[in-house]
Parts: sequence; structure tokens; C-alpha cells
Amino acid sequence: MRVHRFISLAFCAVLILPTARISRAQDAASAKSFIKSIFKLYENHGNGTTYSSLYFHSSLLSLIRADLKAENAASEVAEALDADIVCSCQDWGGGIRVRTMDVRLMKPGRALAVVTFLIGPPGNGSESNLYRMQYTLVAERGQWRIYDIEDLSPALEPTEPRSLRKQIQKDIEDFAHPPEP
Repeated sequence: MRVHRFISLAFCAVLILPTARISRAQDAASAKSFIKSIFKLYENHGNGTTYSSLYFHSSLLSLIRADLKAENAASEVAEALDADIVCSCQDWGGGIRVRTMDVRLMKPGRALAVVTFLIGPPGNGSESNLYRMQYTLVAERGQWRIYDIEDLSPALEPTEPRSLRKQIQKDIEDFAHPPEP
């Protein structure tokens, strides 16, 4: 009887736990918490993120790996990965200070976060150090992950793709078909 009850409880746990895990990445509050945790890595001379499944969606990591492979084969630098992909910056000495963070749920398992932040030490409030980025978040295995990043800062050339995914795809295409000398 006890064995039967244990098996029944274990079976129920197997059915309930996956849905409990998925529900963690279903609301705007959890999405905002995820983005806040990423930006904490940049405070006070922090190291920022790595290309890790803790932060990035598996499909984006696959694109990043393909870009790095193409970069190595071409002995060139991949433009999309030439800077830190979260902040679109190469140096955040003094840290990153978030000004605004707006997160909205698009549908269950998908959210958009628009973050405006300053780069550099406190007191350096120059508009040239102001960045505005949009992060598309998608639930993967019950956790929020960055699916795409768009640089909404006005300093970009209008012909360059703003989407990280599109930049990476452009890099890979450029490496595969280099211009004629």
C-alpha cells in the first residue's frame, strides 16, 4: 500500500513539476527580475555576462557559435560580437547605471524589456553615454532567456541592422562571401 501511494505521488510530481517550472517565466515581474539580475553583473566594474545558457536562448547561442566559427575561419573580427552584446559597449568602466527599465509581457512566455542606461562612473551623465536597448525575452525550460537584442540608440548608422540576430546573420554571410579585392 505504501509503495503504491509513493508511486502515485511520484507520478503526480512528474506531471506537476514541469508546469510549475514553466510558470516561473510567465509574467512581467519575473521578466523584469531576470533583466535586473543581468544588469547587476555590470555594476561597480562587474565583468558582465558570458555567452551562457543562463542568459541567452539556445537558438541565439547557436548563432553566436556559428559567428565565432566563421570569424575564426575568416581570420576576421565579427562585428556583431566585437562588443559586449548586452550593453553594445566595449568598456563600462565605472559600471552601468540603469535609468529606466520597462518590461511588458507580449504573451505567455514572451516579453519585451526596454532599458535605458548610462555607461561610466557616477557624475558622467553625458547623453553620448546614454544607451537604449530592447531585449526580447523568451521562456526556455521555464526560465527567461534573451532571444534577441536591439540597439535603439540613435547613434547607429541607419543601414546597419539593429537586431543582434540580424547582425550575426550578416556577419556569417559576409564571412562566407567576402568582397572582391
